[in-house]
Amino acid sequence: MRGADGGTDIAAIVFESGSLTLIDHAETATPRVGDFVFAVGRDPSVAVHASFGHIGSVAGPWRTWRGGNIDALIRLDGDLSGGFQGAPVATATGTLLGIASSAFSRGHAVVVPVTTIDATLDQLMAHGRVQHGFIGLALQPARAQFEGNGIDGLLVSSVAEGGPGAQAGLQVGDVIVEFADQPATRLEAIRDALQVGSRIGVVVLRGGQKHSLAIEVAPRPSPHCGRGACATS
Repeated sequence: MRGADGGTDIAAIVFESGSLTLIDHAETATPRVGDFVFAVGRDPSVAVHASFGHIGSVAGPWRTWRGGNIDALIRLDGDLSGGFQGAPVATATGTLLGIASSAFSRGHAVVVPVTTIDATLDQLMAHGRVQHGFIGLALQPARAQFEGNGIDGLLVSSVAEGGPGAQAGLQVGDVIVEFADQPATRLEAIRDALQVGSRIGVVVLRGGQKHSLAIEVAPRPSPHCGRGACATS
């Protein structure tokens, strides 16, 4: 196995020999609620079998509880039976929508779309893992005072030693009020902006004064950072 990403429930496996037949990708497909779909898998006896159903819900990009970014929500109208984890899910015309996973919700499986699969596989083949942005800060919502007015931001509660945040000069007790030229009020918005290699401008409140800093986003050092600074950013 070349690598795996728990955030998207995708693994890359390299075959040393043999030939595989590729099926059509639906990179520009627009699945609709109620569309007929089917999956092909193998039961415990290794016999090939199929399952038929419909799309129960569609929506835009979303983040899994494991931290993976999925390009679109394609939820099936039921869960997966044995042998269908990771099974290809196709339209009525046989065009691949993605692969089935029940790792992210109870009662209803989702389809990880082919655009997410392709992007994840590119990173797994290149690095053996998906590179997640890391700034080495633990943050929590806070409200600070500036020139007599209340302002919402994110309190820095921990700084990883030697991490990008520390190198940029951030300190415990700082309140980030701007991140990447946007108000810093949501942790999700911070995570979405963490592109490895990017340089991000940050405005913090410290001792009643605003300070402008810049953070160089690094790859997360390990997929198992544990609790603390790595847990959020």
